[in-house]
Amino acid sequence: MLGDAKVDEDGNVYDTKDINVMYLDKDGEDGEINISSAICFLRGKAYEALGNCAQARL
Repeated sequence: MLGDAKVDEDGNVYDTKDINVMYLDKDGEDGEINISSAICFLRGKAYEALGNCAQARL
């Protein structure tokens, strides 16, 4: 399996192995990237590519 994460009611994603959420400031922009969210997004894309749509929606 590619991993597990939890999403709270605000949409924040937490890795079950690491309680800390990491952020990366983007140069030249006011936003920031939530690394755990990006990993979960890519994990979902990987499940879709493998043809496992049910797991990709979790």
